[in-house]
Amino acid sequence: MRVYSKTVNVYNVIEDINGLGSPHSPHIGWDEVKNAKSYAVSIIDHEACGVAGLSFIHWGVLNIKGDHICRDSSIRKAKELFQIENSLSKKALNPLIHQSSLIDNANSYYGPKPPDQDHVYEVRVYALDFEHVSEVWDIEKPMFWKDFDNIVAEHKIDSGVLTFSSQKAIEENGKCYHEESATHGLFYVLNENDELEELRVSMTDFEKDEQGNFWLDKQFYLETSNTADWANKNSPAFKIKNIKGVKEYAIFVFNNNTSKEWSLVSCEYAVLGIRSQKGDWTIIEKNDLNSKDRTRLPINNSYSETTIVPKNIKQLYKNRQSKWNVTMHNEFAENNSNHVMMIFALDQTITTRDQALNPADAYRFVKNKVIGEKIIRFKLKK
Repeated sequence: MRVYSKTVNVYNVIEDINGLGSPHSPHIGWDEVKNAKSYAVSIIDHEACGVAGLSFIHWGVLNIKGDHICRDSSIRKAKELFQIENSLSKKALNPLIHQSSLIDNANSYYGPKPPDQDHVYEVRVYALDFEHVSEVWDIEKPMFWKDFDNIVAEHKIDSGVLTFSSQKAIEENGKCYHEESATHGLFYVLNENDELEELRVSMTDFEKDEQGNFWLDKQFYLETSNTADWANKNSPAFKIKNIKGVKEYAIFVFNNNTSKEWSLVSCEYAVLGIRSQKGDWTIIEKNDLNSKDRTRLPINNSYSETTIVPKNIKQLYKNRQSKWNVTMHNEFAENNSNHVMMIFALDQTITTRDQALNPADAYRFVKNKVIGEKIIRFKLKK
């Protein structure tokens, strides 16, 4: 499913009118999908991990008809569309962003405004099997990223992805403007049909139910109510079918449950440098992702010392910052949403050996090297 935008230039940089915290959403178009009854669009910034330690949600919108969403639809079509809470929402249970930055009506688009450097943003379009979100959601309730992701995962017919960049935002004398762009917004290397190859992954240690949902057993995840047992936890086994041109793999795991609690999405695990193995498959053995390997680059997760996660939670992970840390946060009001594992196939080998990398650094190293991906959503078996 091809995705494109008229508000992104030839360098894949978004126009200023759609950035700098603007409420004016960009144009996004796609190839219409047979039997799709509606579409949804999401925009998220994983490179925000370099500033806050967690990913920032800029937009989630449902009830879209046709093969595009017009520029400024976030405002002009607000009554027709259903928009989710972005990361500046006051409705999160315990938002981590400073209270002075939060807004009352955060079920809207919030334009890119990266404070540290250029960021690359991920846009996904989902073709869905329902006409209106009211068929699957009480529209009187606010919807968070975790709810949005559950819905699109369950009702998706097809999907596509686009990335763009936004320049570093400068604030001076009460004005805000962009620095000249130092990067381009390409993250993926698409095929001749402007599509990304989907990887085949065999989920060895994940249980699959009759509805096709994946579940992870207790031996493979942590619980904040039982930290004494953390040392006994393993990382799960799975294997990846090698595709043409792949040199190595990168893996990121996110916890969508934090979106309602903190209004941001935590990265619980990331690693670069998993070299593709000879033969048809690259095999990740049980507890492989907790072990050291000279070719791998472990990444500090959202619970490292420099993030805005509460200190009492960061303290729990003091000696586990780059280990497999998929977690059930027992202190959260809701823990029933998906964790998301993103596996990227790279056409180049990453040779950096910089220390203390965070997920944003990892994304920048992976950028423009991804020739295939697989997104696996899973829940934790109680």
